[in-house]
Amino acid sequence: IFNRPLPGAYEMIAFMMPLMIFAALPVVCYRENHVTVDLLEGLTPQSWRRAQGAGVSLLGAAVVGVLAWRLYVQAVDNGLNDEVSTEHLWPLSIFGYFMAAMSVLACVSLLVVARQHWRGTRPAAERSEDPGT
Repeated sequence: IFNRPLPGAYEMIAFMMPLMIFAALPVVCYRENHVTVDLLEGLTPQSWRRAQGAGVSLLGAAVVGVLAWRLYVQAVDNGLNDEVSTEHLWPLSIFGYFMAAMSVLACVSLLVVARQHWRGTRPAAERSEDPGT
């Protein structure tokens, strides 16, 4: 029983990894726990920080919004063509719809963050600087 691989284990891992990533995406975006590069942080005047935070969040929302749109288009296409996975015969459209929905939530999260930055109401506790939290 332990000397051979589980049937379909590779496919299960290949599908569960993006599901976990996209399930966490809205929370990561809201908490601003994504990877950031602050090369210009020291050069930006303090008075521009709110606008900078809002602008970066709006740019992120636009990118994630386009991602959500394309994932939805692909999911519809997969559904119309009745495409399924190789081993388990799972419908591919379900995974695409889930990832598109999570991307929409991430886009909304980034819009909320942009609004909070612009108004100066972004709680400092939401922005975790410690990578271990």
